[in-house]
Amino acid sequence: MLSILKFPYKSHDKESYRLTLQRLESKGFFKIADEKSEELERVLHKASDNGKYPILSDTSPCLYRMKRAFKLDIKLHDSVEFTHDFLLDHLKFRQVPETVAVHVTCSSVKMHISDKFKTVAEACAQKVIMPDDVQCCYSNSRTCEIGLSLRSGITINR
Repeated sequence: MLSILKFPYKSHDKESYRLTLQRLESKGFFKIADEKSEELERVLHKASDNGKYPILSDTSPCLYRMKRAFKLDIKLHDSVEFTHDFLLDHLKFRQVPETVAVHVTCSSVKMHISDKFKTVAEACAQKVIMPDDVQCCYSNSRTCEIGLSLRSGITINR
């Protein structure tokens, strides 16, 4: 989405912002996480034309942090949430004759969007299973951890 908005910064700059928030906070680097959050907020506010355009995030732990920390009026969406709220009624879905299992991350549960995951999955597959006994695995934030480790020099271990 940022490239559509003609993000005015070099690619490595936007990556350094995106890769830090939740992981820094969860590892106890609160001051740095807050500083990076404020930087990211300013950048996204500008990139979104002062909140006119929505911002999509494919990493729910980082999005959860942004939604809690940002003060400016920026429309922030998880990719599944955006699909549910803006695309589901306007696209034609064809269910595949498959069973899919959907694991909703802890951050998505905290953002109260689990039902949206299920609804989108049900539009795509004939049978959807949402296991109750799967513990938090940070499954969609591993790329964030890798990027943060590479860019910051801070080793992120699970």
